Amino acid sequence: MKMAKLVLPEMLETGIPFAEAASMAAAYDEPLTGYAFIGADAVGQSFVKAEWKGCTFKNVRFTGADFEGATWQNVMFDTCDFSGVKALEATLQKCMFRDCRLTGAQFATAGVNDVSFIGCAADMVCFAEALLKNVQFTDCRLQNAVFADLRPRSVFAFDACNLTRAEFL
Repeated sequence: MKMAKLVLPEMLETGIPFAEAASMAAAYDEPLTGYAFIGADAVGQSFVKAEWKGCTFKNVRFTGADFEGATWQNVMFDTCDFSGVKALEATLQKCMFRDCRLTGAQFATAGVNDVSFIGCAADMVCFAEALLKNVQFTDCRLQNAVFADLRPRSVFAFDACNLTRAEFL
């Protein structure tokens, strides 16, 4: 499986707090582009149809946030918490999730292209009816994960993952 590489800008803006940058992007109805965020807290917030491009997130808590219809392109998530996130119909392109917690996250009907999940705890994650195109799961815990009714042409792989009681239909 050949995956397109994650491409990040050489210089990322680091001086703006996450909440302020997200509010600015929403107010101007523009993508959040070229930022690096560390240690932010976005628990339970709504990011419906938000667009993020060329950004990095480290130790950011998105627990229970709503990302319905959101777009992530060339985004790196490192040690972030996505537990209980709703990302229905979201679009993920050329992204990496490294050492993230995705317990109970909902990616149903999402389009997931050229995305890597490395060392993630993703128990009960749901990818029902999603399109997984060139998606790699490496050293992930995917117990009770749901990969049901995936869209045709889905291409994904698992390397050293725990798939105990995962559902594939």
